Amino acid sequence: VDQRAYMANIKIEPRFYLSDATMIGVFYDAGCVFVDSCDLGQLRSSAGLSFKYLTPVGSLDFDYGIKLLRKRDSDGRLESPGRLHVSIVFF
Repeated sequence: VDQRAYMANIKIEPRFYLSDATMIGVFYDAGCVFVDSCDLGQLRSSAGLSFKYLTPVGSLDFDYGIKLLRKRDSDGRLESPGRLHVSIVFF
């Protein structure tokens, strides 16, 4: 990137405890990276479910999001409908 880069990210996630060590949530997520100018009309968005397991050192997160506006690649194929993210979050 020769000029400036901008990033926008919005996430809303209400969470509900199932026990002291587990929680579930639903989320709406939108974001994008821009070069040289910021156009919030180009945000990509998804909605999904989240499961979190709390450990003494942080949480183990499983998030599955469904893409709300899927795009086509250069071959004309529609991109995947969703994606699973697994992450370890440290406190």
